[in-house]
Amino acid sequence: MAELSLWLDSYDDIYSDFDARTLLKRRVSEDFIHELGIAFRRREENTDLLILQVPVAVRNTEDERLITERLKNHFNHEYEHYLQAVKKDTGRNIAFLCISIIIMSVSVVINIPGNQRWAHLTPLRILLEPAGWFFFWNSLEYFFFARKSAVQKTSFWQTVSGWKILFKSY
Repeated sequence: MAELSLWLDSYDDIYSDFDARTLLKRRVSEDFIHELGIAFRRREENTDLLILQVPVAVRNTEDERLITERLKNHFNHEYEHYLQAVKKDTGRNIAFLCISIIIMSVSVVINIPGNQRWAHLTPLRILLEPAGWFFFWNSLEYFFFARKSAVQKTSFWQTVSGWKILFKSY
C-alpha cells in the first residue's frame, strides 16, 4: 500500500482557527479536510497511511499522540454520520416512492370512467396527481443523483478512518 503525505507548518494547520479548546476537543479545520479530500482523490494507489509532515522544530510526540487520537475520532465520527444519513435518506426516499405509487393509484381509481361510487372524489384528483408526481420525481432524483454523492462521502470517511496516521519531520 502507498502513503498519502501532507505538509503542515504547525499542528494548528489541522484545527480550526476559531476553536481554542484542547487538542482532544478542537474542531478539525475544513481547510485540512478539503486538502485531505483533494489528495485522496488524486492518489494513484490505494492508501492505508497518512503521513503528516511537520517542521522538526515544532514536533512534540505527546501532542502528536493526542492529534492522532483526535483525527481518528473525527474520521470515525464523520463516517458514522454519513453512513446514518445515507441509510435515513434512502429509507425516506423509498417511502416517498411507495407513497407516490399509492397516491397515483388512488388518483387512477377515482378517475375510472363510469365509476359512480367514487365520482364525488373527482375534485380530489386535482391534488393527488401533482402530489404523486412530486413524491415520485423527488425520490428518483435522490436515487439517480444525490445518493451517489452521499455514498462517495461515506466511502471517503470509511477509507480515511482506517488509515494509520504518522508524523514525520521535514
